[in-house]
Amino acid sequence: GVRLRSEVSGYVLGVRFYKSSANSGTHIGNLWSSAGKHLARAMFKNETESGWQTVTFQEPVPVTAGEIKFSTVDLAGETARMLVGWTRRDGRAWFFKLTGPKNVAEQEKAKFNAFLQSVRF
Repeated sequence: GVRLRSEVSGYVLGVRFYKSSANSGTHIGNLWSSAGKHLARAMFKNETESGWQTVTFQEPVPVTAGEIKFSTVDLAGETARMLVGWTRRDGRAWFFKLTGPKNVAEQEKAKFNAFLQSVRF
């Protein structure tokens, strides 16, 4: 997932992620408010085997300068899944991920999210 903060007012038109050739399956992009409200969702279509994948939301999502939004991409493949958390602190990026068999990652999702919420700097 990605946390973004707009420096100017405008609209978020979509999201993107980098896909490796080993990443198959359906991918869905989401946009959330900092309070956890779901704002937009779109399924990636016509993906290339690897490289940057982009999806446009059905409706642009307004954003106000200084407002924080989060985007996530579900990277569940046929048999594997990756859960990702990302944030910035003091000019550094902190990246956390959990990968494994699809059913195990799904079972551990709540614990992974609790871990991310427990991180303190």
